[in-house]
Amino acid sequence: MGKDYIPQSPDAYNAWQGNFVDETSANLQNWGIDAQIFQPVLDEQTEWDKVYPKAVNPQNRTQADVTARTEKQSSYTEVIRTFVNQQIQNNPKVTDADRNRLGVPVHSTVRTPSPVPSTVPVVDIVTGHQQHIIHFSNEGSAGKGKPVGVHGCEIWMKKGTQPENDSELSFVATDTATPYTLKFDTADMGIMVYYRLRWVNTRGEVGAWSALVNAVVS
Repeated sequence: MGKDYIPQSPDAYNAWQGNFVDETSANLQNWGIDAQIFQPVLDEQTEWDKVYPKAVNPQNRTQADVTARTEKQSSYTEVIRTFVNQQIQNNPKVTDADRNRLGVPVHSTVRTPSPVPSTVPVVDIVTGHQQHIIHFSNEGSAGKGKPVGVHGCEIWMKKGTQPENDSELSFVATDTATPYTLKFDTADMGIMVYYRLRWVNTRGEVGAWSALVNAVVS
């Protein structure tokens, strides 16, 4: 098993997460990531900043301080890993240089050639409970399987008005298995959200866009 890209030492971890959050915050727009999707990471950082300083000095910290830091490091790490897997590693707008600055793995591009996806996803959205459950399948296929050589499905969206062109869409995630659940804030209730999806193969090459699909946040 390779070395974990996230440091385990609390001091090294603190420096790493600070750099990760700063770099990501500065590039959300460039990478097409909605700020709302990054908010759980910021929330975890806020909590980390409360417990980490209390556990730094061995002369005056308590066991409770150390336990709180350990537990928060674990939960914070889980949120970061999820964000990296869904938003960074398969995001076509994030370069290898970006990944190096973030301190996350740069995967080898030497792979068995995969065909460029030639079909489009068929999209169905289930609404309710302040979330959208986005189901996708391959056109012309009865099952839920992906096309041959496809890594996952890119999900892009726009809130409010219907996009006039694809450049107005924001990247949500690359999901490797249907469905994908997107949660919204209370302030988004009643807002129309527009989606387009497309297949991406194991080399990062994308297929054609799906039809534009929309759903209200309810």
